[in-house]
Amino acid sequence: MKKLYAVFSLLILFSATGHARGPGFGVGFSVGVDLPAIQQDKSKGSVFGFKARFEIIPTIVFEPNISFSNYGSPEFDEFENDIEGSKMTAYGLDVTLGNSIGAMGFKPYMVAGIAMYNHSNESTGDVYDTGGARVGWSAGLGIGLGLSPRFDLDARGKINVATSEGGGSKKSLALTGGLNYYFGGN
Repeated sequence: MKKLYAVFSLLILFSATGHARGPGFGVGFSVGVDLPAIQQDKSKGSVFGFKARFEIIPTIVFEPNISFSNYGSPEFDEFENDIEGSKMTAYGLDVTLGNSIGAMGFKPYMVAGIAMYNHSNESTGDVYDTGGARVGWSAGLGIGLGLSPRFDLDARGKINVATSEGGGSKKSLALTGGLNYYFGGN
């Protein structure tokens, strides 16, 4: 596993060379699937989100973001239920290492972030899910594809872990794809 991280880090460093310039700014959106991990109170659902991208130095980009997940109804083998799927809204800040703004070509990257996760489920109220905003973190890997200095495609897989009452956590894997647009003189 350490070799994989070392190879991925080298790819990021080599893909970001040769485009030193000033700060960059962009916006983006993404859509995908959100897969609960070790959760019985929901099943897979959809996710979409919006982000701003601020690059202070090449290869390091800050991404304030908001995302909305709609999970499917929980499925139990033992009995039928009428519980609807839950919803999650996340307000976060991600930092990417790689995927520079305005860079052309293939751009592998790593992402890590913190967020406030707000889970809700109207059909269960506070019985199964206490609701309210909880602090959490995320980490993952992605691939950017610079189509032009103004546009790039972005695909990432990110694990989200939100703390919950009683010391547990809610975990999910978000697999998303999106489009970014960049402003200014890239």
